[in-house]
Amino acid sequence: TTFGRDLSIFNQVLLEAQGKAMQTKMESTVVYTNWGTEWRPFGHPRRKRDLSTVILDEGLAEDILTDVSEWKQSASWYHDRGIPYRRGYLLHGPP
Repeated sequence: TTFGRDLSIFNQVLLEAQGKAMQTKMESTVVYTNWGTEWRPFGHPRRKRDLSTVILDEGLAEDILTDVSEWKQSASWYHDRGIPYRRGYLLHGPP
């Protein structure tokens, strides 16, 4: 219960909780698996890994970042042509 009719304190608390939850989500990666007709989280959320900790051929990380930047700005191009707006990279080799 609360005294008075000012609901702004509840809105403040909810916004703060939402911000903290989103920050936690942004700091981790969740892997999903198909379970019948739905997707469910698989295992525990994993901490995001900084790109500098991934060993790649010289210049490859920069090429990927450039490609991602260009792709992020091209949503309308994909939409206009009816192409799904998504991007994936398949990296291979020893971990």
